[in-house]
Amino acid sequence: MDTYSINPASIIDEAADLSMRLTGTDFPVSIFPTRIQRIISEVHECHNYPTDYIAAAILTAIAVGIGNTHLVQIKQGWVESPILYIALIGRPGANKSHPLSFAMKPFLDYDHKQNQEFEKMLAKYNELMSMSRKERADSGEEQFPQEPIRKRFLISDVTPEGLSLIHAQNKRGLCLWADELSAWFKNFNRYNNGSEEQFWLSVFSAKTSGTSPAKLVGKITANCRKVVRKITMVFEKSLKKVYFCFQIKCHTMLKRKIEDDLIAWKNKPGHKPLVIMGIRQCGKTYISRHFAEQNYKNVVYMNFIKQPERINAFVGSKDVDSILLNLSAQIKGVKFIPEETCLIFDEIQECPEARTSLKFFKEDGRFDVIATGSLLGVQGYGDELKKRRRKMVQKKDLGINSVPVGSEDIIEMYPLDFEEFLWANGMNPDVIEALRKFYTEETPVPEGIHVAMRQYLNLYVAVGGLPAPINAFLTTNNMNAVSEEYKGILKEYRDDMVKYAPDKDKPHIRECFNSIPKQLAKENKKFQYSKVKPGGRGETYLGSLQWLEDAGIICRCYNTDITGLPMEGNAKDNVFKVYTADIGLLIEMLGPGTRADILQGNLGGFKGAIFENLMADTLHKKQQSLYYFLKDSGLELDFLVRMKGECVPLEVKAKTAQAKSVQTVLKHADKYHVKHIIKFGDYNVGREGQLLTLPNYMQFLLDLEPEKIVLEPIDVDAVNALAKKILG
Repeated sequence: MDTYSINPASIIDEAADLSMRLTGTDFPVSIFPTRIQRIISEVHECHNYPTDYIAAAILTAIAVGIGNTHLVQIKQGWVESPILYIALIGRPGANKSHPLSFAMKPFLDYDHKQNQEFEKMLAKYNELMSMSRKERADSGEEQFPQEPIRKRFLISDVTPEGLSLIHAQNKRGLCLWADELSAWFKNFNRYNNGSEEQFWLSVFSAKTSGTSPAKLVGKITANCRKVVRKITMVFEKSLKKVYFCFQIKCHTMLKRKIEDDLIAWKNKPGHKPLVIMGIRQCGKTYISRHFAEQNYKNVVYMNFIKQPERINAFVGSKDVDSILLNLSAQIKGVKFIPEETCLIFDEIQECPEARTSLKFFKEDGRFDVIATGSLLGVQGYGDELKKRRRKMVQKKDLGINSVPVGSEDIIEMYPLDFEEFLWANGMNPDVIEALRKFYTEETPVPEGIHVAMRQYLNLYVAVGGLPAPINAFLTTNNMNAVSEEYKGILKEYRDDMVKYAPDKDKPHIRECFNSIPKQLAKENKKFQYSKVKPGGRGETYLGSLQWLEDAGIICRCYNTDITGLPMEGNAKDNVFKVYTADIGLLIEMLGPGTRADILQGNLGGFKGAIFENLMADTLHKKQQSLYYFLKDSGLELDFLVRMKGECVPLEVKAKTAQAKSVQTVLKHADKYHVKHIIKFGDYNVGREGQLLTLPNYMQFLLDLEPEKIVLEPIDVDAVNALAKKILG
């Protein structure tokens, strides 16, 4: 192998320049020479191959071509070779195979030609070996013919023993091309018990005796996340060198409004540990890890469901140093750097002791802590865990599992609202600002924007706001993929109902949850226990409903027969409607075909309930309590909200239906203390007296922020002087 030096300073300068330019999540095509960049661009334009896929495939081809001919010495004792493990990840039909075939064609052609030569030479060798040595000598052939060697660059399926033999014959290097990596991974250890996994780790690190560095390239379809998690477990020691190439839309981060809250929390002097609460699968884990990685030099992450052994670090520990010492014994190479480290306690509901430890971290002040949990709002959650854990502590301490009141900041996280959904679909912020302007000025939306926004709203109703279904839609544009995600999510919710609920409520929680579509299908949508089960009574199901609400799965809308403030003071606790906390959950519960009906406008009689639930979804994600107005006379208004110090009724229609109750209330404004009403439906923006009509897609623009009250300071000195004067 030739050895020559490269100026390190020029490499450092080029790397620094690249780091400044590589700000996106796409494949950094700019690392390639100009000619290769042009190839990638032209292949993308001509064949519509995803840029990430073709670039990753070409990078692999370059590594295969270099093989073992060149190494790079970073510094004394640090030598790197072009070893790459690359996975092209995407759903079926995402165009993964063609980019690989394109990039590998020179090697495929070479291997094909070499194989033809090998077959001829092997036939000749077998012919000679069938002759005696004398016959070979008499015919002028070598007496000891050499067995031919098949030259190649690519292999597809091979055992460790087979790879060693093939590589001994092809010392330049090899590339294992596993067309479906999931199948390749599934076949690990099929001939042994555990050694193949270690073998590939060693190959990856160029430490395997008898072979030199190999490359791995392949694609993953179907259950991408599951396969990637498995591969991650195998290569966890070397994962920084594994390049998982997703289709662009698959790995684009969903922008979330909670990011602003997290930044405000971090910038607040003396901030407390942060607890992010929210419904399962709303994105808590992803956003907390992303935020921490972007804002801290050092991040220590633990998940108490996937890593239950981490719980032991907190049991019985009553100070930060003890906890960190226990964690350092469990996590190899972990560092806790004061002022620069963020600890993430994921699924903290599984470890009440970790929740209690937030008080210690707050008092200590050296480290930031972000905790996430899905069932933290459930009253009594974790009681059995607490009982079991106390047995592990020699001295009972009733404080070891207490909620650290006053020692934590709490943020509630929700699924994506419609505005976040628009961001995810690449909507230009200028369009949203224009909508805000039309809403504020009460002017009609131009037809082109109006039609597009109606379509996007129908998409949002069909897809919902949970991140996994949204990513499935963005990746595949297929509603069946969306439905598959929701099936898995609903299964998790129903499993939680059985696993975590109090024993007396377990048989009834699912019944209550499953009854929601039937409850909303009624003309009078008041929740009725008899619809849960014939003869059902409130005392049987009240705890079940409370569990669902505390878990964030449903939200209740309480009845009031007075259109005035405060609404909470006028609400009837025993008369309410129940909505799902995210519209996508309701759509999935309505059964197959509902999404197609929504997109095609064939909703029939249930459309009113769907768009009512959409408004409940919107208000819930704006952190509003829900109320509706209903009189014994049948006069009903869908929702009541507080806007600018007034009680404002909201009516919601799927189409352009007339609302008789709205007209009645407006005719008797003095009686009902209502100055104006907002009606949402399939309209453009318009006003008729006290009635403002808005398109349903403008629900997210409602300004429900509490009115600001600025008090004039009291002149205490003047009061004191006056009192002194009076008293002489």
